[in-house]
Amino acid sequence: MMRKAGLLMLVLLLVVTAGCGRRVEQPAPPAAGPYPMVVQDDAGRQVEIAAEPQRIVSLLPSLTETLFALGLGERVVGVTNFCNYPAEAEGKERVGGLRDLNAEKILALEPDVVLSGQMKGAQEVLQTLETAGVTVVVFDPATMEDIGRVIRSVGKLAGVVEKGEELAGGIAAGKQEMTARVGAVAGEKPRVFMLLDTENIWTVGDGEYMSEMIAAAGGVNAASGQGEGWLQLSEEKLFELDPDVIIATFPMREQLLARPGWQALQAVRNGRVYDADGDLVSRPGPRVLLGLEELHRVFYGQ
Repeated sequence: MMRKAGLLMLVLLLVVTAGCGRRVEQPAPPAAGPYPMVVQDDAGRQVEIAAEPQRIVSLLPSLTETLFALGLGERVVGVTNFCNYPAEAEGKERVGGLRDLNAEKILALEPDVVLSGQMKGAQEVLQTLETAGVTVVVFDPATMEDIGRVIRSVGKLAGVVEKGEELAGGIAAGKQEMTARVGAVAGEKPRVFMLLDTENIWTVGDGEYMSEMIAAAGGVNAASGQGEGWLQLSEEKLFELDPDVIIATFPMREQLLARPGWQALQAVRNGRVYDADGDLVSRPGPRVLLGLEELHRVFYGQ
């Protein structure tokens, strides 16, 4: 995608238009503050932010949570249908789901910047927005460290650098504290299978923040070594892995316990199948520490 500087061009055009008919004796002084600035996004692009954004559209629940956690809720003018936290986000204009984003509705909101992930099926919409002169910044954190980096980047581009540093620093400190707690627990770590979908057995492999969260909370990802990213495994492979614990990212514990043939899995046989809050354990955002706490309680009952 080509980076755009539409807003900067518009500002320059307005300045020139306003000055018609008048002789300018001295050049205008440079604008105060860090703008325009350039940020590098996770699509590998250098994106120019012309001025402090006052109208922001968020296309990921984790980014919406980040904006509100940074105190930028009043600047958020549009979110997706899945942005359900905090409660204030429910009152924002909806621009569609993750796969059916409405470009016209986004453009009608006249955003200064759109924050997005690298979502399959959304590339055409993002291209439409950029062609129309909208600044789009893509974030795609793959690790817990990346979560802090994205928070800092959002804070920087929105002009709240200190808040971004504070929030990201708190997450790093919380993870360090959890590492100390896990280190004090004796015995073998449970082998954990994160189940994202019952029908097709989707899970998380190596190189993703959810796998890192399992480790940080004191478990071992049972699907480690099966591949990187999000994986679809066969039922036979699940039985071969035979995890100690199964974590369901949406309520399906009772369904799994009653599923024909699954009683042969030790996690099912021992009743170690748990429903986790999917928003906490699957969103790479400011509530990631709550996700760690939830996983740790499941693994160790504390």
